[in-house]
Amino acid sequence: MGSTFSTGPLPNKLFKYLINLELIVVRGKIFRFERSIDRNFDDVLFISKKQLQWVLKINEKQTYILYQRFNSYNRPKLPALEIWGAMALCSSGEVPEKVGLLFSLMDFNKNHHLSRIDMEVLISVVTKGLSKFKGVNIPPMKTITRIVSALFAYEDAIFNEYGEIYVQSVQEFMVTNDLCRTYFSSIGTQASTQDLSKL
Repeated sequence: MGSTFSTGPLPNKLFKYLINLELIVVRGKIFRFERSIDRNFDDVLFISKKQLQWVLKINEKQTYILYQRFNSYNRPKLPALEIWGAMALCSSGEVPEKVGLLFSLMDFNKNHHLSRIDMEVLISVVTKGLSKFKGVNIPPMKTITRIVSALFAYEDAIFNEYGEIYVQSVQEFMVTNDLCRTYFSSIGTQASTQDLSKL
């Protein structure tokens, strides 16, 4: 059984607004967030309550509810990857497109490759975010570790000279591997082999 990070789903009105947005809308909100950052002072990895309200265009009460849901440790800012990861996984986009967006959020040097550690962090953080967002249990960490191990053993994977995996290899793996398909199903995101046609 996975860990439970929340006590139930978000209130219906707010939940319905944030669930099943088109992926392009989620991308737009991430871009809006990045525009709000003063890179001399702000950290792209975290989002404040004020930024959250401005980016998502929600009222103060909704902002408070959402902020409290994600703020397990009473911190002044939230991990942005948890928010964007949850919204991307809940979006109406195809799995390869979702994976591509999530990959780009962790690809800080924009070389389209990630290390094994990066992939473990990415999957665990966005899954934790989704659990808070939807109020569901998540797969245990050992499942995520197994997925990453299988990913880096994937025979068709493309790696760079540093042993980092290429984004398209991750997209292909996520829609063809049975463990991944079970993982996506367990968090409410269906992966179909037809998604390969989107690559």
